[in-house]
Amino acid sequence: MPVYSYSKLSTFDNCPLQYKLHYIDRIKRETENIEAFMGSQVHDTLRKLYKDLMFTKRNSLSDLIEFYEEQWSRKWHPLVRIVKKEYTVEHYKEMGRRCIKNYYERHSPFEDSLTIGLEKELRFCLDETGDYQFIGYIDRLAQTSEGIYEIHDYKTSSKLPHQQEVDSDQQLGLYQLALTEMLPDARHFALVWHYLAFDRELRSTRSPAQLAKLKDQTLEQIRRIEALDDFPPVESPLCYWCHYPDLCPLMKHLAHLIALPADKYSAEEGYQLVNLYTELVAEKRRIKAELEKLKEAIIAYARREGIEIIRGKNNKLRVKIYQRAKFPGKDMAQERKALEDLLKQEGKWMEVSDLSTSALAKAVEEGNWSPELVEKIKSYQRTEEDYKIIPLKSDEEEQLSFFELE
Repeated sequence: MPVYSYSKLSTFDNCPLQYKLHYIDRIKRETENIEAFMGSQVHDTLRKLYKDLMFTKRNSLSDLIEFYEEQWSRKWHPLVRIVKKEYTVEHYKEMGRRCIKNYYERHSPFEDSLTIGLEKELRFCLDETGDYQFIGYIDRLAQTSEGIYEIHDYKTSSKLPHQQEVDSDQQLGLYQLALTEMLPDARHFALVWHYLAFDRELRSTRSPAQLAKLKDQTLEQIRRIEALDDFPPVESPLCYWCHYPDLCPLMKHLAHLIALPADKYSAEEGYQLVNLYTELVAEKRRIKAELEKLKEAIIAYARREGIEIIRGKNNKLRVKIYQRAKFPGKDMAQERKALEDLLKQEGKWMEVSDLSTSALAKAVEEGNWSPELVEKIKSYQRTEEDYKIIPLKSDEEEQLSFFELE
């Protein structure tokens, strides 16, 4: 029987393929992102703080920083990776120190609540038949003197959420759901997020109705996952922190390039193909812009000289300048609606294919409609100048004559 967790469900939300590789295929990777590594050391340090307090030992801030640094050195391994290359290991290490300092100075002397559990494991069923098991771990469970149970969660993230985001947070809501079953005497809860890097504390509550809705939504999410046969990748900024780039069609080529020696990747076939393609697209845009300028010059020349055919060395251009009927487009909402209403009233709507302006212009030009309707329609008509430039191959006699002139 599968057991679900918040991290499991959030992984699916972020990328179904990553979910499949990690939780279904169970492919293990030894790499660890430094953000997660730093977060683990901060969590261990705050756990020590409260564990020692339960035995009446109060650590100083310097004691905790020393413990944190010892943990960092002892657990560091060569497969910890830094995605944001502008930051060093020391930057992340110092960020962890600051998180601990912020928390310590805000909450010392730590007498605002009684700690009941640290890294408390929760196992519970989401349904009455016990088919859907859920597991979670509370960073710290505490109770205030007023009898309020507080579910604390430590965050070392560099992003501070809005209040509405924590008010809809799934993780701590599910933890409260579990505790209401485990602690029959519990009547009041507070969900508390400590965003340590910002020295901010965010709080929220859940009503019984909200918890019931959360349970239903989570069950629906799980059933949707279990019904899937295909787990497509989803591209997002999180891709760069994924541990499976070599197994993902969106990131596989990048992983391949990164693995190549610095002097080899520029010769890789895919790399060269992309570069050539983008160069040609850029050249196409440049040529298109040049052609537009050239067309304008050709039209101006033909109009100024009063000629229709312009000859070159081996080719000639026929220049046709004419007036074209134009009716209100979708960018002219009010006029377009009035014209649509007129056509529907006259029973001609289907003949112009949902008011295709080109179809309407053709219908008017062909003269198959009554003169009265055509006049009404023409009240919406504007005329604008258009042109065609038609390349023509010069005939052999013309070419010979031209070369004689040269």
